[in-house]
Amino acid sequence: MELIARAKATTHLRADFASEDLVVLLLANAAVIAATADAAPDTWRRLVGPMLRAFTTPGAPLPPIPAPPPSEALSRAMTGS
Repeated sequence: MELIARAKATTHLRADFASEDLVVLLLANAAVIAATADAAPDTWRRLVGPMLRAFTTPGAPLPPIPAPPPSEALSRAMTGS
């Protein structure tokens, strides 16, 4: 994938990142979006922060991790109420 190759070329993306990893990340993020869309719609942002850190080479610049969603909103998302 060109996007992955370009990110690796900048040395910001770990060399062992594979295109299949991107698919897994997108699936995980889609599940979070589906589960929290009504009660805590920005929760996906909190998931993406650690994901980026997991696959970024040490020392690469990263934006701050967004604040967690409110506990009440996550409870509503988990119970569907």
